[in-house]
Amino acid sequence: MPVSPNVCRCSGRIFDRNHESDIDITNNENLVYQLYARKQDTYYVNKVFSIFSVHDLRHDLMERAREMTKARMENHPWRNMSDEELLRSANLILTDTATGKEGITLAAILLFGPDNLIYSVLAHHKTDAIFRVFYTDRYDDRDVILTNLLDSYDRLIAFGKKHLNDLFTMEGIISISARDKILREIVSNLLAL
Repeated sequence: MPVSPNVCRCSGRIFDRNHESDIDITNNENLVYQLYARKQDTYYVNKVFSIFSVHDLRHDLMERAREMTKARMENHPWRNMSDEELLRSANLILTDTATGKEGITLAAILLFGPDNLIYSVLAHHKTDAIFRVFYTDRYDDRDVILTNLLDSYDRLIAFGKKHLNDLFTMEGIISISARDKILREIVSNLLAL
């Protein structure tokens, strides 16, 4: 039997198709959440919240995004755009196909929202950084991060720098920080999930 585009239930149980079998995932909240996210007709981060507007987001974070564009292009178009124009150019303001109402997306809220707004639309949003070496049954250090993706990036980088050695590395004739390059790659990929 092929995989269904809908979430399948039988006798009140939720099943996920895996190759030739149906797996009961009813009691695993994370797997149920992932299943529903997979079955949506659009990317989950494109969910539109028409009750919120650009004014509900943090201007300082959008200003930070503008500054970050300098690394790639000195005269990036975002530098001269209003907050709303910036969001529209990044497709962070969309129209809900079900209601026809326009609003900011979940992605906009995760990038630029204040913590209370993020919590109100995605209460389970959390990044848990754990350092475990000596106390393997628990952990040696932990940072539970419940904030926007830009600030989450900074905290995860700081956590990694705190616990990882920065060994001497050469790239050609220039000394570089391999740790920092590796951390940037890991953290940006982790937060993109």
